[in-house]
Amino acid sequence: MDRENTMMEERQVSLWDLMVEILSHWRVLLIAMLIGGISFGGFSYVRSIQNVNTQRALLNEQEEKGAVSVLEEKLSKEQKNSVSTAILYRRLYEEKLAYRQNSALMQIDPFHVQRAELTFWVESDDLKRTYNIQKVYEDNLVDIAACDYVKAQCNIDDVEGLIFLEQPTYDHQQESNIVRVQLVHGDTETCHAMADAIVQYVEQLHSKLSDCIGEHDIVLLRRSQGETVNTYILSQQQNSAMEILAAEGNYIRAKNALSDAELQYYEYMWEAAKAENSAAGSALRGKAGDDTDNNPKTQNTAEHIMRPRPSSKYIILGMILFGATVAFGILVLYIMNNRIRSTDNLQQLYHISQLGLITSTPKKRIFSVLDRWVVRLRYHCQRRFGSEESLNLATVSIKMVLQKRNLNHICLAGCDLTRRAQALCEQIRDRLKEENITVEILNNVLYDAEAMEKLQEMDYVVLVETAGATLYDEIVEELCLLSRQNIQVLGGVIVE
Repeated sequence: MDRENTMMEERQVSLWDLMVEILSHWRVLLIAMLIGGISFGGFSYVRSIQNVNTQRALLNEQEEKGAVSVLEEKLSKEQKNSVSTAILYRRLYEEKLAYRQNSALMQIDPFHVQRAELTFWVESDDLKRTYNIQKVYEDNLVDIAACDYVKAQCNIDDVEGLIFLEQPTYDHQQESNIVRVQLVHGDTETCHAMADAIVQYVEQLHSKLSDCIGEHDIVLLRRSQGETVNTYILSQQQNSAMEILAAEGNYIRAKNALSDAELQYYEYMWEAAKAENSAAGSALRGKAGDDTDNNPKTQNTAEHIMRPRPSSKYIILGMILFGATVAFGILVLYIMNNRIRSTDNLQQLYHISQLGLITSTPKKRIFSVLDRWVVRLRYHCQRRFGSEESLNLATVSIKMVLQKRNLNHICLAGCDLTRRAQALCEQIRDRLKEENITVEILNNVLYDAEAMEKLQEMDYVVLVETAGATLYDEIVEELCLLSRQNIQVLGGVIVE
């Protein structure tokens, strides 16, 4: 240990170097801060969900304890009637709106309607009885069972208004054994499938009715399908739109006339009405949320509860904690690092002349301008040269030392020379060879027996050490080895 202290001065850690070292890992810091922000943000979001659920549970508990009864005591009979009227208008409006949105009849383009016509002939042994049988078929073809059969066969949800009987313009006594069915739809294949389903339903109906009302025959006389313009559907759609506008106007006027207390009671009563009518609630809920969003004054009480969201404070805290943890790790690694750095000075540490610092060319990476800015901070008090220029300066410095001592032979020795450091040494050898100077390159002189044996033949050595690879203790051991062999060290070169 005493020998080591005599050959290596104590290395002082600069706060500036520490700061620059942390900044040089800004990508790692940024990723750590993002991870911290996402982690703590997710944690705060989960806590926010729990808080919202707790608040909702408290609100439901308050409602169960009689929040509605408290409001009812504050309102007069006329005010309650006003609330009931607003609820009635809203239910009417949403029922009409749901019918407009869900009815197949309302979705058909009236100017491009697919219409199928089916004409059936009913015959029995008595004309009067035939007329009665024809009426039975007409009644069955427009009842719920027929509609359900068509919906099941065609795999559609709604056939309301799509199947109807065509009333003949002539006297039933003259031709009372004719049954005409019309079907409309916006799709050609669906309309054709509906017509097939009606034909099948009539066949099944014939077998059932034969046992009840006697033997008779029903025959499909004519079937046709084509595209047409249907003014009836157009008028139905126009009437539906006008009814929706009228109902909406009544609902909005009734609701805007309510006071704040009446609005709160209105919201409670509306939620209760939706719960009681759960069967029809699916159509009502489609519009209820939109209405409360468009009128912030009348939002549902539950919407006043804070919605789950991540906390910005937790996100910032996570970014700071993760960033500080990574920065502390970089700081510890920097202090505990026992390898030579490019910012070290061989003269100050080992009392040998530093003949050069061969810099490296920075890699082209994303936002490399920040890397160049960090490098300028690291060497803020020094002039920094490019890789080729620094190599030339180191070569000239070695040549000047040799010429001053009238030497034409030198050894470049070092420990753990990287592939780049080895290549740079070879370039120095080639350039000095032009000056009639012989250069021997020895790597791993402490661990390679062959290199150590060749070192005995040398009188002068220039140490070449790789920043981030060579240990401080290895340089001390090299100097001790050279001192034992009476080999003079002319200086040293650090390779980034």
